[in-house]
Amino acid sequence: MYKDLIILLRPKHWIKNLFVLAPLIFSFQFLKLEQVLLSLTAFFCFSLASSAVYIGNDIVDRDRDKEHPEKRKRPIASGRIPVKVGIATSISLAAACISVSFLVFPGAVTVVIAYLFINFFYSFYLKHLVLIDVFTIAFGFILRVVMGAVVIRVPISEWIILVTFFISLFLGFAKRHNEIYMSAGKSHRGVLGLYSQELLTLFMAMSAVLTIVLYTFYTIDPSIADRFHSQRLIYSIPA
Repeated sequence: MYKDLIILLRPKHWIKNLFVLAPLIFSFQFLKLEQVLLSLTAFFCFSLASSAVYIGNDIVDRDRDKEHPEKRKRPIASGRIPVKVGIATSISLAAACISVSFLVFPGAVTVVIAYLFINFFYSFYLKHLVLIDVFTIAFGFILRVVMGAVVIRVPISEWIILVTFFISLFLGFAKRHNEIYMSAGKSHRGVLGLYSQELLTLFMAMSAVLTIVLYTFYTIDPSIADRFHSQRLIYSIPA
C-alpha cells in the first residue's frame, strides 16, 4: 500500500510547482538564503496541496477511470487503495499545507485555500465545461506564482502574470489535444467531445504567440530594464 500511496501523490507532477520559484528568480532574490528557504518551503507546501487535489480528483473520477485503458490502473480506480483511505489522505494533506503556510507565512494561507477550493470545485464541476476547464488550470499556475511572490514579499509584475497565464493555457490546450489523440479521451471525458484537434491546435498557436509577445513587452519595459540594470533582456526572447 505504501508504494500505491506514493503513486497516489503523483510526485512526478510536482514539477509544475516550480512556477512558485519564478518570483525568486525574477526578483534576483535567489542569492539570499532566507528567501530561497522560504521559496522552497512554499514549493513543498504547494506540492502537498496539489497532491491533495490529485487524490480528490481520483476519488471523484474513479468510476470513469475504470473504463480508461491506462487510468484504470490508478490505485483508487483499481481498488488497491480504499476510497476512505484516499479521502483521509487528501484531507490530511490539505490540512498540512494550510497549517504550514499559516505558520511560516500567514499571508499565503489565502492563496493556498483558494487553490484547494478552486481545484476541488474543478474536480466536481468545472472540468466538464469547455474552455473553462483549461482556464481553471491556467489560474492554478497563476496562484503558484502569486504564492512565490507573497512568501518572499516582493511585488509581482503584471507581465509575468500574463505570461504565466498564456503559457499555462498553451500547456492546458496541449494536454487536451493529446488526450483526444490518445483515442480513449472522448468516451472517458465528455468535455473532450466539445473540442477538436484543429480547434485546439489553433488555441495552442494563439497562446504560444501571445506568450512570446507579452514576454517581449516584459523585456522592453523600462522599469524592468532598470531592475535588471540591463537593456539586453530582449535577447532572452525565444527565437
